[in-house]
Order: sequence, then structure tokens, then C-alpha cells
Amino acid sequence: MTQKQQPKALTLLLSATIALVSSGLTSQGAWAAGKFEAYSTSAEKAYAAQDYPEAEKNFLQALNESGKLEKGDKRPATTMYNLALVYQAEGKYKEAEEMFLKAKDAFVGFYGADHQRVGQVYLDMADLYVQQAGEDAKPELRAKAAENYKSAIAVFEKIYAQATGQAPAEEKKPEATETKPNTTADTGEKKDKEAKQAAAGKSSAQEAAQNLANAIRSLAGFYAENDEYTPAEPLYTRMLELDEFAYGNEDKQMVKDKAQVAEFYCVQGKYKPAIPLFQAAIDLSEKLNGADSEETATILYNFGGLQYDEGTFAEAEKMFKRAIKIFEKNNHDEKDVAMKSVALADVLDMQSKSEEAQGVYKKSIASLEKIEDPVALITCLKGYQKHLLIQSKKDEATKVGLRIKELKAEANKKSQE
Repeated sequence: MTQKQQPKALTLLLSATIALVSSGLTSQGAWAAGKFEAYSTSAEKAYAAQDYPEAEKNFLQALNESGKLEKGDKRPATTMYNLALVYQAEGKYKEAEEMFLKAKDAFVGFYGADHQRVGQVYLDMADLYVQQAGEDAKPELRAKAAENYKSAIAVFEKIYAQATGQAPAEEKKPEATETKPNTTADTGEKKDKEAKQAAAGKSSAQEAAQNLANAIRSLAGFYAENDEYTPAEPLYTRMLELDEFAYGNEDKQMVKDKAQVAEFYCVQGKYKPAIPLFQAAIDLSEKLNGADSEETATILYNFGGLQYDEGTFAEAEKMFKRAIKIFEKNNHDEKDVAMKSVALADVLDMQSKSEEAQGVYKKSIASLEKIEDPVALITCLKGYQKHLLIQSKKDEATKVGLRIKELKAEANKKSQE
């Protein structure tokens, strides 16, 4: 089937290639585990290569072998989860949903309902419903997505509360059927996790805040994309607070956060709270990403859009020019630069800088003619036609209008072929 989205990385929470401690297994168990590992490894390689049918086949074979593993082995739960991701990449939504639910039940059985792995499955199921709703436009799928995002947040809220001492830590669920190999593997996994946290300079509380912020960001983005701004706003506020605690105020994640929330306000026309967020994002991006980085340029360009909407055209011009200069310096996508330049030409026209605007339009048109993108070229030509009419250059505007008609006719002809 056609791939629907970029594949997610296979979970590292419970690697399907955990090293075995042979002394804890019977010879039959060791043989079954070896076959399970072989199929799992082949599946992971196929998934990485985006060969989803091969990944699906091998994960299914691994699950078939999992029935021969020692009782209490946790690896099949992760295999179910990974197979769900494969189904999702293939567009097999029903199968993906069923496998996610099986993986969730298995994780709950091993770790309890309020565990990070359970929360992650809720997030992935929500994303699955969003993806499917985008194609089918079914309200019930969007409702399911919201429900699962909320379930994920509830799980991560409890983990965060326990990590920060706001709630007593729950007793670890006894695992009487746990085998020696898995106990050893889990101990190693825990040590590896703690080592990585220490290397990153993060406490368990900071990691919990990060995970909760990610879940909240997902729900806020879901609401915003569906034009439900009222429930999204407090979520974005909480996300900023959590990420500042998790990362500190001088981290690249904070650049993304501030820019994202600023854009969220702009969409609603709430420019007052957006302005300081944009300014903070630019200052921080210049410091952390570099003054001439793509990240900085993108924020500058979006801030220019706000200035344009506010009617502060001189500031918008300044932002657009600087952003476009950076994009060109970094050999940014030529089509995107050309389309962004149309906004600059428009703001120049708004300030009666017609000669400069005409030069920008001509440069953009030349780029788009070379790229042979009729849709983008039509958009650019419409702006140029408007520019010519403002200058009372009716004959030239008429010629541009004829070119637009030609492009539309060509596009219609191609669509019918």
C-alpha cells in the first residue's frame, strides 16, 4: 500500500534484541529464543529500509515463535508494538489498532497501567486515529484520537507527580513469573537509562516533565489543527512550563516551543502575546542555532508575517529580507524561496517601493519558470499582475493574465490525461 507518513523509529523501550543469559534458559527455550531473535532482527532491518511487507512477515514469524519462549518473557509485547507500527506505515489501520491494543494490554500486565510504555502506546494510537481521520474525515476517529491523547497525558501526569514528589510512588507490581534472563535484561536496561540521563544531565523528574510535555504538545496541536483554540491555549502554556523545567530556558527545544506557541497565537490574530514569544525565539535561536541558521530564518519570516498583518510594513520588510537572505545563503529550496519572496514583494508594494518590488517579482517568476511548477507560478504571477495594476500598467497586466490562463489550461489538460 502507499506509505501514509514517515515511519516512526521502532521502540527502544524494550529492544527485541535484548541479550540472553543462557544459564537461565532450557535448551528448548534457547532454541526458540534464537529463532525469535533472528526473525525480530530481520524485521527491524526491513522496517528501517521501509520494506514493510518483509517487516510484517518477519514480525509475524517472531510472534509465532514467541509462544515457545519462557513464561513471562516481555519481548513479544514489544514485537506486537513494532508490528502495529508496521501496519500503520502500510495503511492497515484496523490491524494496527488491534495490535496496539494487544501491546498495551501486555504492557499493563507487566508494568501496571501507569507506566511510560503504556502512555506511549496511547500516544501512538492517537496518532493512528489522526492519520486515519485525515483520510476518512470521520468525527468518531477524531474523538478517539482526543480520548487517547488524554489517556496518555493522564499516565504521564501520574509519573511526573511521583517523580517530583507531588504523589507517593506506587509499589512496583510483583512479577512472579519473571524469568532470570528478563530480570537481568531489565536491570541492564535500567542502568543504561540512568547512565544516559546522567550523561544528559537530566533527573528522573526532568525526564518525566519532558515526556508529559510531549504528550500535552500532541493534544494541543491536535486541537489547534481542528481550530479548537480555547482548549489548546492552556495546554501550550503548560507545555512551556514543563519544557523549561525539563530543558532549562536556554535549550533548542525552547526555541521550537516559543516559536510554535507564537504561531498558534498568530493564527488566531492574537498578536500581543505572540510578539514577545517571537522575539525570545529569535534571540535564543541566534544564540543556539546561529544567526544565519535555517531555524532562525524560519522564525524571522513568520515574525515578518505577523508584522505584515499588524500593518508595520517596514518591520515586516526587514524580517522578510533577512530571512530570505539566510535561506539563499543556505541553498534553501529554490521554489520555497521564490514563494517567500512574493510576500516580500507585496510588502514593498505596500510601502510604494514599486521598482524594488518589481525586481523581486521578476526574480521569483524566473525561478519558478525554471522549476516548472505551474501552481506556484500562477500564484506568483497573480501577485505580479496585481503589482502591475497598482502601477496602472494595464497592458503588461493583461499579458500576465493571458499567461495565467495558459498555465491553467495546461494544468487542466494534464489532469485529464
